[in-house]
Amino acid sequence: MDGARERLAREIRSLRDGVNPRFGVADFAARLLPNYALCCTRAWLYRAAGCDISPSVTIQGALQLLGSGPSAGRLHVGTGTIIAPLVTLGLDSDVFLGRNVSVAPGTVFHTATHAIGFGSRRMQLPVIAQPIVVEDGVWIGARCVILPGIRIGRGSIVAAGSVVTENVPPNSFIEGNPAVIRETLPFGDR
Repeated sequence: MDGARERLAREIRSLRDGVNPRFGVADFAARLLPNYALCCTRAWLYRAAGCDISPSVTIQGALQLLGSGPSAGRLHVGTGTIIAPLVTLGLDSDVFLGRNVSVAPGTVFHTATHAIGFGSRRMQLPVIAQPIVVEDGVWIGARCVILPGIRIGRGSIVAAGSVVTENVPPNSFIEGNPAVIRETLPFGDR
């Protein structure tokens, strides 16, 4: 019985911590704005909701923010970054997008995973959260998936449709599922 009470208390705390009326209002307003219009206003709305978004960020469509507890504060976006519509950010841990990062439509950032269990339930229920870091100048193509704990090095390009399962060195061009390095990009020192 004590285990059930503890689980219930944990669920109530999670619900209480995850309810952010300010975020709800800002997210609703951001969804009313048409895609590719009023991008700085949308960034301002997410900033007002508690996201760590620098000035001069362009958010071209409503974001899908997921995660337990007060997740909005786990999104960190650097100056000059552009985020296209239909981007999903799983914010069970922090997501850091550096300066001048470009994120194309349909990209998904997952910061949560689960341990593997026995055959009766392979996905264990406790969440294992790991941050994602995208360094300055990175270009992420359409419909990419970035998995928990990944660091994408400065000046890299992730080709459309790639699934990033390992860290990416700076100035790399990667593609595929799983993504692999295809070449080292020139002009990395500029």
